[in-house]
Amino acid sequence: MIYRQDKRQNGILDKRFLPLRVVHLSAKDMGGGAPNATYRLHSELNRLGYDSTLFVLEKLRNDCSSETLGDRETQQFNPTRVDRENAANFPVQTNTIHNTLFSSDRSPYTTELLQQLPEAEIINLHWIAGFVDYQTFFSKIPTLTPIIWRLSDENPLTGGCHVDNFCDRFTQSCGMCPQLNSTQENDLSRQIWESKKKAIKNVARDRLHFVAPSRWMTQKLKQSSLFRDYPVTTIPTGIDTDNFAPRDRNFAREVLGLPKNAKVVLFVADYLANPIKNFNLLREALSNLSRLPNLYLLSLGRGNPSLPVSIPHRHLGFIENERLLSLVYSAADLFVISSKQDNFPNVVLESLACGTPVVGTNVGGIPDLVRPNLTGSLVSPENSQELSGAIASLLKDSDKLAEFSSHCRRIALAEYTLEQQARRYIELYHQMGTDIITLGDNWYDLETFAGETFRWINNDAEIRIYNPTGDRKTLRLLLEPGPSLCELPLTLHLQDYRGKTILTLSTHNRETLYIQLPIISRRSTTFKLHCQQESKPLSSDSRILNFRVFDLGWSN
Repeated sequence: MIYRQDKRQNGILDKRFLPLRVVHLSAKDMGGGAPNATYRLHSELNRLGYDSTLFVLEKLRNDCSSETLGDRETQQFNPTRVDRENAANFPVQTNTIHNTLFSSDRSPYTTELLQQLPEAEIINLHWIAGFVDYQTFFSKIPTLTPIIWRLSDENPLTGGCHVDNFCDRFTQSCGMCPQLNSTQENDLSRQIWESKKKAIKNVARDRLHFVAPSRWMTQKLKQSSLFRDYPVTTIPTGIDTDNFAPRDRNFAREVLGLPKNAKVVLFVADYLANPIKNFNLLREALSNLSRLPNLYLLSLGRGNPSLPVSIPHRHLGFIENERLLSLVYSAADLFVISSKQDNFPNVVLESLACGTPVVGTNVGGIPDLVRPNLTGSLVSPENSQELSGAIASLLKDSDKLAEFSSHCRRIALAEYTLEQQARRYIELYHQMGTDIITLGDNWYDLETFAGETFRWINNDAEIRIYNPTGDRKTLRLLLEPGPSLCELPLTLHLQDYRGKTILTLSTHNRETLYIQLPIISRRSTTFKLHCQQESKPLSSDSRILNFRVFDLGWSN
């Protein structure tokens, strides 16, 4: 865990252990794969004891750990007015050719975003189109603040599109954009690309670090003409495996009003009309299967899909509640994702966690999740015959479906829990921060008693210093001898990672000690607090309590 000092509103230094402040920036906190993934990461960091704040343009959840632009303003905040202004001047809009999003790097929220941004030691960007103004943000954020940017889609890499649809002009400098039906080199996409290039030209390579949820997105970043020189780490998106878990299929079908003996194929998309999600491919594939007994389509999302009348179909509309979603996944025999391109689809994660096998197109990050003969089948994109065959093969083999179902749940628990994702981010936060003090092994859990917060220690408590600048070398330690010493003074040896004693300290009472550490700039290291005395367990507590620490931090 990362710790720092914190000053309360009354200006008095509160002697407590508190985690490093991480602020996530996202256009929304709910309503689609990207904001849901952001919120889940933020919530899990808070659950693990980290100080995470979600700062959004559009707040849809009732969560006090989320703040929205305008929350801190004294005047009445008018989202409708701002949205119209945003649409008129800095559009996040649907292009007319491909019916997909196309976004500028500009935003009307320039200085006010920076003025209202919560204090942060780490800034984590997510889906920020229409919210963060690149020019202002990257030029005004303090140069020592590390920035991590999770790539929800391709928009940061391109001259406006969120899905390049195999164009790959972002590997050069955009222009002649097919999504704008443009034949001009210096079109809007080139202008946005040039604007992004200008915005990031002074951002140091060791200050900005990208996170890609999939191997496919990692490769996209490495091909990007804007960001190929910046570091990237692949961290798969996590899923709440408590909310998304297998439910009783008969019960789920009864709740949803589905036939118990049906062969249920499930399709889920935020917007079913989104051409990238390619519902038309599934419709063609199902048309080929009209004679398959008991075939039934269950669909979920905004819009009203149409199917041949010969195939029974129920459309549930848009559902946000995760427990209800788990019933939907559990009601299905098979989940199908027929995307033309996709990053690391939350819907596939949700299906796996609920134990529902997946047939998916072999594009983007889908192969990271759909493992042939283990969690489902992969098919060629735009091949309805191949998709029909894969669906029919699995629906006809109940034993294989059951086997795949157990693998789906097992892999979700082994590789994609929210805690696993959060700890990978925490490791990256450690790498990006400077002069970070973290607690290693041999610390008891945080306790609060009589209004004071502390940690008890038996022996050899580790203190780890990550990325020291060399400017801070004096450690401040407020501690007190514990009852296991039987009222003897505490003799404490500060040892290096090899166990060599650097200095010895002694105290009878509660005292603040100032310890000069032998720190070398940019060389992370570990120290131990070693108690020399023989100590005894307590009759009232099974632990050995040699001393407790109330405060730990830098004195300069």
